[in-house]
This record gives sequence, structure tokens and C-alpha cells, in this order.
Amino acid sequence: MSAAKLRLSSPLELPVRATLFAWLLALAQGSFVHCTGQSLGPNAALEQRIQQLEARLAVLERLEEPADARAWFERRQQRDEQRLGLGTVRELEGRYQEAKALPADSAERLVALEAIVNDPAYAGSNRVGCALLYLGRWSPDEQAGVWLRRAVEEHSDAVYGDGVQVGAYARYELAALMSRRKKHGAARSLRRDLAAHWPDAVDHSGTPLVR
Repeated sequence: MSAAKLRLSSPLELPVRATLFAWLLALAQGSFVHCTGQSLGPNAALEQRIQQLEARLAVLERLEEPADARAWFERRQQRDEQRLGLGTVRELEGRYQEAKALPADSAERLVALEAIVNDPAYAGSNRVGCALLYLGRWSPDEQAGVWLRRAVEEHSDAVYGDGVQVGAYARYELAALMSRRKKHGAARSLRRDLAAHWPDAVDHSGTPLVR
């Protein structure tokens, strides 16, 4: 399984289904009026069916998101650009990439990432979620829990460029940390949440998080 695999349907499936439901809805409404010359009011069964189709169409429209990993990441970044401004997002991306490039296991890298996640100019952004998860994975256990909980509570919708979902991976890492601390009930709860909401989630190597 590749890291690009998400829980969503294929890129075309949701739009096609939504379009089909809209067409069926219009056909049902138009056909009835054309054939009878009446409004839909007297036909309770047809009205009920149309209401069901409208409800299902609304759900599909809400779920219609890009299934391609890169498209998912870019959509999330675009939301940040609209909210924070393009200049701020570019500045954040530069600092994020510089921090990642620092030597592994170095205090400098952790300090740089911590400065990013605590900068109010970037609050709520996608890359802050990514940086929090890195801090949670790369920090000693006594500090890791703080970063992982923050990633879970504040940035579960964040996503890396390869499609890895912060909400899923942070829960996976936090569950492992809870197990190491002998807090097995908390670990089980996190794993149940992971399996229920991110059953197809993977890490950066493409390894499934739910086994």
C-alpha cells in the first residue's frame, strides 16, 4: 500500500455519483410535471423519494474532496493561503524545510520546529500540524506526549505532501507512547479511534498504521 492511499473514494467516483443523483433528481421532477401537468404536491411517494435523493446528494457534495495525495495536500495548503496570506505560507514553508534539513537528532532541529509551532502567525496551519508530529516523533518520551496530544487535539486535519495524515499518525505514535508508559487503557482508546476513522492510514514508508 502506498503512502498516497487515502480513505476516500477514487478521484472520479464521488463527482460522478453526485452528478448522477442530481440528474435523477431533475429527471424525476421534470418527468412527473411533464406527464401529469401537476405539481409534486399530490404525489407523496415521489416527493419522499426526491427528498431522499436530495439528502444523499448533499452528503456527496460535502464529501467531494480530492483523493490524490498531492491534491489533498495542495487543497489544505490553499486553505492556509486564503486564511493567512500567500506570503505567510511561503515563509512558513521555508522555515519548515530548513528545520527538517538540520542534522537528525540535533537539538537545533527540535528548537527550530518548536519555534514554528509556537509562532502565532502560523496558528492553525497545515505545516504546524506536520511540525508537531515531527516533534512528537523526534523528541524524548518525556516531551513527546505534549506535542503528540497537541497534534491530535488541534491538527487532526493536517496532511503531509505524500498523503500521510497527521491525525492518524499522531494517534498511532501517542498510542505507542502510552503503551511504553503502561497506560494501556489510553493506548487502546487511541487505537480504536485510529481504526474507526483512519482505517487505511499509512506512515511515510507506506506501512499501514492499522494492523
